[in-house]
Order: sequence, then C-alpha cells, then structure tokens
Amino acid sequence: MGIGFGELALTPAEFASFSPRELQWRIEGYKRRDDRARYHVATLAAWVLGSLAGKALTADKLIGPTGSSALPTPPAPKDDDD
Repeated sequence: MGIGFGELALTPAEFASFSPRELQWRIEGYKRRDDRARYHVATLAAWVLGSLAGKALTADKLIGPTGSSALPTPPAPKDDDD
C-alpha cells in the first residue's frame, strides 16, 4: 500500500478501485518514468563530468544499462512470534 499512497499519490478510494493488474500497470508506468528521469539526469552529469575530465562519458557508464528499476525493494515482513 505504501507505493500506492506514496509514489503513485493515489487516494484510498482510487487505490481500492484498482484491480491488482491495474495497480501493477500503474507501478510499471511509475518505474518507467522514474528510470527515464534518472537517465536524463545521468546524461547531463555525463556531459558535465566528461567536459571537465576530457573523456567521453555516457549515462550508461555512470548508472549502468537502462531498464533497471529505481524503486527500493520493500522490507521483509517481520515475524512476531514472541
């Protein structure tokens, strides 16, 4: 639920109205937008760093190949067997 109310900024009613598949599509869209924004920033950084270092840098050299997700992995559920 955290990603629904946090990153996706859904209201409780919107979150409840989505099927699991629709929610997954929203999450995948968020990941693509986030990856694309991260790649754009890395491209700008590569231009600046490349000009200062006198080397040809690319965004892929700075952040790795595109397509990797920028979303953090959720924490493992806690076992409360006390």
